[in-house]
Amino acid sequence: MKKCAKLWPTRSRPSLTLVRVALERTPPELSADIVERGIVLTGGGALLKNLDKRLSIETGLPVSLADDPLASVVLGTGKMLSDFDLLKRVKWENTMTSGM
Repeated sequence: MKKCAKLWPTRSRPSLTLVRVALERTPPELSADIVERGIVLTGGGALLKNLDKRLSIETGLPVSLADDPLASVVLGTGKMLSDFDLLKRVKWENTMTSGM
């Protein structure tokens, strides 16, 4: 655990807890894909030093960075907005729980 603590400060614990909660709430059919393919980090947060290593240690899953983390967010958003039927099927739930 000391090795893990050196990779990312203790104040990151709430963020890591949110990742765990999201993984626990992931439907089984998607969980299998995540276990097989791993987690791909996108956006500005993906650029935080050692986040990929820390998440991999904490979750036991392979974690990688998108080729272009910042552009991938914009491109993914564009794809969702261009496919309105797909956008309607996406159910957004607040995964935050009190006490975190």
